[in-house]
Amino acid sequence: MTLSAGMRHEWLRKRRVNGSFKKALLFVWLASILDFVFTCRHLQCGATELNPLFALLFNSGRFAEAFIIKLSLTTLSLAVLTLFSFKKSAQKALNAIACGYGLLLVYHLTGFFV
Repeated sequence: MTLSAGMRHEWLRKRRVNGSFKKALLFVWLASILDFVFTCRHLQCGATELNPLFALLFNSGRFAEAFIIKLSLTTLSLAVLTLFSFKKSAQKALNAIACGYGLLLVYHLTGFFV
């Protein structure tokens, strides 16, 4: 049995994302922004960016473009995870990403004091 396009869209509208998934989405999105801010600060202190794309953008002073690309990629990735939020694998992936960003923020914060 196949669903018509209208029925599929109705199913998407009615589907609910649980609260913990929403909180993890928000955390990852905000952590991505903080990662960008901390990276810019570290670069001002003489650090080097290891990501070749962002290194190219940062070295040429195109910080706004780098921010837009980073935020767009993060938002798009989180939107895809949200579409599949009913699957355990999406929930596990989001948890792993949130943990990774948590560790990255700890790394950034400890870098300010070393």
